Order: sequence, then structure tokens, then C-alpha cells
Amino acid sequence: MLAGIWAGVLGLDEIGVHDEFLALGGDSLLATQVAARLGDAFRMELPLPILLAAPTVADQAEALVREEPVPGQVATIARLRRQIAGMPAEERRARLRDKKVTR
Repeated sequence: MLAGIWAGVLGLDEIGVHDEFLALGGDSLLATQVAARLGDAFRMELPLPILLAAPTVADQAEALVREEPVPGQVATIARLRRQIAGMPAEERRARLRDKKVTR
């Protein structure tokens, strides 16, 4: 997921886990976009200084886990997103239709 976020922000097709953000053309403005997307994806804020101190996807993954507000949150969200992404669109729609929302 992290590599996908980087690829989207940097406009690249593939990102390796050990590629460095700045070496790939990243800058502080793009890093703020990565931070925003990470926040949306993992439902947590990763402060920009921490993000910039973690120059690779692998380093950022470690930082996310280290900074997560609830232990296991990042892994759970990543697992659920992989499951959803692997579902056919019909199944996703059916599951959402069957889900009851309570307030």
C-alpha cells in the first residue's frame, strides 16, 4: 500500500521497498501529499518530520507501526484493504448492500 501511495504521488509505475523518496524525485511538497494519503489510508496522522526521517517504503512502514495509536491498527487496515481490493466489484457491492448501518 505504501509503495502504491508513493507511486501515485510521484507518478511512477513501480516503487521498491528500499527506494529513497528524494532520489525518486520526491520533495517536501510531495511528502505532504504522501502524509495526507497515508493518513486517509491508515486512519492516523504521521507527522511530516517522522515521514521525512523515514526515506524508504520499508522505513515508513516501520514508522507507521511505531506511531500507530492502537497496536495492530496498521496491519488490520492493510489486511482488510487487500481483501477488499481482491474482491470482484459485484461482491463488494453485495456486501455493502447487505451491511446494516446502526447509529
